Amino acid sequence: MVRHVVLIFLLSASSVGQSSPAGKTESATLRPIPTFEVKFESDPKLSVPFEESGYPAVFSDGCDASGNPYVRVDRIIPPSSTEVLKFDPTGMVTFETSKISDIVEPKWIADFVLDSKLYILVEGDTRTQQQTRELEDGKNAVYWNVKGDPRYYIAHFDPDGSYKGALKLDLPFRPTRLSGFTSGNFLTTGSDENEMLHVALLDAGGQLLRYVEFPKEKPATEKAIASSYGVAASADLASMMLSGATSFFPYQDNVLYVQGRSGAQIYEISAGGEAQTVKIKAPQGYAVEYLIPSDRNWFVVSAEQGKFTDAKSVIYEVNPSSGEFLGRYVAEGSGRTKSVSEGESDVACVHEGEFISVRHQDGKLTVLHGTPALAEAHTHSP
Repeated sequence: MVRHVVLIFLLSASSVGQSSPAGKTESATLRPIPTFEVKFESDPKLSVPFEESGYPAVFSDGCDASGNPYVRVDRIIPPSSTEVLKFDPTGMVTFETSKISDIVEPKWIADFVLDSKLYILVEGDTRTQQQTRELEDGKNAVYWNVKGDPRYYIAHFDPDGSYKGALKLDLPFRPTRLSGFTSGNFLTTGSDENEMLHVALLDAGGQLLRYVEFPKEKPATEKAIASSYGVAASADLASMMLSGATSFFPYQDNVLYVQGRSGAQIYEISAGGEAQTVKIKAPQGYAVEYLIPSDRNWFVVSAEQGKFTDAKSVIYEVNPSSGEFLGRYVAEGSGRTKSVSEGESDVACVHEGEFISVRHQDGKLTVLHGTPALAEAHTHSP
């Protein structure tokens, strides 16, 4: 895939260094920046039939280093299952939790791709039991109980979808997100029994090395989190919302850590566990929600504050070294927080100048390639 010429003047002046922005966003935000509309076209060679049984939920799952997109499919009717599909030009590759043969009832929690290998954070060693209860009208209701104490693992899959084994984790909190580094170390985050959020650095064997320490900055408050989503929230609910909106995005040799919609700082974490603040401003009335995986600059998605499911989103391309805004993009499916429902698409990544997305429609999953074109009203101030 070749980067579209309309972006050359943007990228030729940008740096893709690994250092964090040096607080130069103020002058950049005052300068009008170009606006692009992303026009998507389907790839008939990367379209596969999709089984709609079991109430499946489809989520974009990023791309590998070659720009091959992944989607996650959750089927919620027990025995529930999760599979990750890779759209490869040589054929579809399937990664399934059912292939994890040495863990009792493995349940997907999170995953990430590194060098075309897939790592899945799983909960296991519990058993799901079906039970029946008689209702007042005489009818029976079927429900499921989970028995046993869960344990947590990192399962490893090769690029061809074959299962290679799992690392058992011993953590004082329930992990909910996973990322990692080319060095072999992992990052995970989750909340303990007191609803305190932790970010931990693990070694290549899955053992806890240390907790990541962040620069002392004003934390996101419960009121700010609830206000951003437009809901009333207790301390516990606000903590759950913050944990659910937390995400990792590998970038070159580091990992970006985002607490979406909270107004909190974004951090860049090194393989040694050192964290630096990334100073990115959202447009007025918006809050940074997540980053679209990219092989070049950062593509930051900000969501409209004060709304929950119907919040509008905007995409800005940011120079990683200076924090300068390089472009604003209007693209269908800029939201990884939602399921890709029938008739919808979701942006998986930006690779070699193209936006790559996956559409769920008419019993098929289809890869879309999007080319940015300068919009008629081609300047905008964040």
